[in-house]
Amino acid sequence: MRTLVAGCGYVGRRFAEAAARQGDTVSVLRRSATTPPEGCRAIRADLTDPATLADLPEVDAVVFAPTPDVRDEAGYARTYVEGARCLARALSDRSSGARWVHVSSTSVFEVDDGRCVDEKTETPGRGFRAARLLESERVPADLGFATTALRLGGIYGPTRDGVIRRVRAGTAVVRPRYTNRIHRNDAAAIIDHVLGLDAPPPILIGVDRAPVLEAEVLDWVASTLGVAAPRREGEGDPGGKRCSSDQLVGSGFAFAYPSFREGYAALIEAQERLA
Repeated sequence: MRTLVAGCGYVGRRFAEAAARQGDTVSVLRRSATTPPEGCRAIRADLTDPATLADLPEVDAVVFAPTPDVRDEAGYARTYVEGARCLARALSDRSSGARWVHVSSTSVFEVDDGRCVDEKTETPGRGFRAARLLESERVPADLGFATTALRLGGIYGPTRDGVIRRVRAGTAVVRPRYTNRIHRNDAAAIIDHVLGLDAPPPILIGVDRAPVLEAEVLDWVASTLGVAAPRREGEGDPGGKRCSSDQLVGSGFAFAYPSFREGYAALIEAQERLA
């Protein structure tokens, strides 16, 4: 498979590395002149500058996973909406049949009362982050690409271990809310899984099998580390949301880290080996 990864960051880079090891032809597109993953071709370009996208290779698949340089509404519109539009237009002539995995976020659901959500849950797009992400999801499909919007939960993994560091330092605070997570390696594997499906869905939630109260996660980490449990803050019914990965599992995906326990245990073990 010939794949273009637009935005080779935390998840995109992991996917590109794995795809190249499988023998795929992988091109990675980034603004900066950083070293590409082993086995990948680097393309230095700006998603919002059509002139830099004029000579893109013909591809069978696109993984759209950029990061805005500024996290305000203008930054989101520029990176996610205009970036997707410029890239899709640049590829439309020679790669119009390509599959497109559009990495998005479960934040588009804007649910904060503890409810369960799935791919059919309404997304009104009230806040600018949700509105611009939803607009971005529609761009490649509107331009004719077979698109799956992959809405990922909170991504953690190697170098993204803030929960462990805060619990160990005694600065973690538990609030009454549900949280949803996905290990970086599983997130990258989901992209590969979607690209291999005969009929991928237009929307897919990418979270592990354990939407869980924040207290359960932080208490478990504290117990595993052998430190004091984090202090509590706030009372009342839990906020947040509980995202379902039933559709993902039903499509045949198997998690390497089905819950926070497996994921954080692996991180803690790796840290202890280096200590």
